[in-house]
Amino acid sequence: NTEISLAVPQQGGTYRQEYIPFLRMFDFGSVYTIFPDQNDVIWLGGPNGILRYDPSISKNYSLSYQALIRQVAVMPEDSLVFYGYSPREVGQKGLFPKPILAHRNNALRFEFAAPYYEQVEKIQFQTLLEGFDNNWSPWSQETKKDYTNLPEGNYRFRVRAKNIYEYISDEAVFDLTVLPPWYRTWLAYTFYGLMFGLFLIGFATILGNRLKRKAEEQLQKERERAMLKEAQLRAEALEAQKELEKHQIRNQIAADLHDEIGSNLSSIALISESLQDHSEFHEEISDIYHAAQESGEALGDIVWLINPEQDQVRDLIARFKETAGVLLRNIPYEFKNPDLHFTEKINPEIKRNIYLMYKEILNNIIKHSGAKQVEINIEKSHKNLQIKVKDDGVGFDEEKMKQGNGLRNLHNRSEQIDADLIIRSSPGSGTTVMISVKIT
Repeated sequence: NTEISLAVPQQGGTYRQEYIPFLRMFDFGSVYTIFPDQNDVIWLGGPNGILRYDPSISKNYSLSYQALIRQVAVMPEDSLVFYGYSPREVGQKGLFPKPILAHRNNALRFEFAAPYYEQVEKIQFQTLLEGFDNNWSPWSQETKKDYTNLPEGNYRFRVRAKNIYEYISDEAVFDLTVLPPWYRTWLAYTFYGLMFGLFLIGFATILGNRLKRKAEEQLQKERERAMLKEAQLRAEALEAQKELEKHQIRNQIAADLHDEIGSNLSSIALISESLQDHSEFHEEISDIYHAAQESGEALGDIVWLINPEQDQVRDLIARFKETAGVLLRNIPYEFKNPDLHFTEKINPEIKRNIYLMYKEILNNIIKHSGAKQVEINIEKSHKNLQIKVKDDGVGFDEEKMKQGNGLRNLHNRSEQIDADLIIRSSPGSGTTVMISVKIT
């Protein structure tokens, strides 16, 4: 298309270009003839027709006008949430109550218009959903905007129009809230915490009862041995009493009997006291310690995943770095990542699976690779998070290892979150694992 404009002479021999009055003629096509007429009237001719421009006719090209939201509907049922009787702000001035939508109604269609009636078909619109979009959309003649799978939160939909003279209208604004699903409410999280606490209490109670039963069984055996020994001593004493006729010998036997029984009773007391330290249950106590330690680590991971305050990409990267510091403390490693100023929200299900995949990769390195150096590289491109973990270990034959549980777990989790998983390895050449996943 050919741009038409008017050069207006200025002081100093310069010119000012006026193009706004001619924007409505943007698709006129080529101009072959320009004819100045009386009273500064200008005629322009071309293969598509003739135009007349009269500068004496003034027009306000920056006349203010208002963009309007015509309706807001839930898809796919097209159930109306708003039908356009509040001209400016919804949920701010009391003209319309701020909608609060159940999570199942998180797919919305916004329809809008602008009351500017000159070449209506060329009016363009630009939209922005605060809380979801990062920037204004490109200008478009489309009069509706769809959003699907909106996560829970507070949103403000903004729309503005641009007429054929490129003058931008006042914005129309619509506020709304999408509630979380029932399983991500605070009540649900409280229930999860209570259930996990009851599980830990039950687990500790079972182990404690098992130790108590073993201690009681051991004590009962010691008592039976002591009673048997005591019976034997009594039999010996009775036989000795029959043989000894002298009172001194009988007294001596009684003294010896007293000493022997006292010694055995002392032994039982010492054994009972030693049971209090559970020294003979070292393996069980060690199991309790490791079980408690692993339970504590598992509890720390769960708190971290449900928090609405740890749902940002930078929180996940920080967790990656912290986990590498703990698991790879005995292996030299390099952690490469961009700055942590990524405030985008990450889908909780994606966060859980990608973190468990990351831990699985590091645990495989520790247990199987024999690596002397590990390199971890975290990158973010648009909506994708890219993770690359490389080691210089013994590697493996990919064809022979396809059926292993570790690799199967990685593939299963990558399928659950629609992530791209690439594993490259060969004997003696180390292993490289690459994951790419959309974070929303």
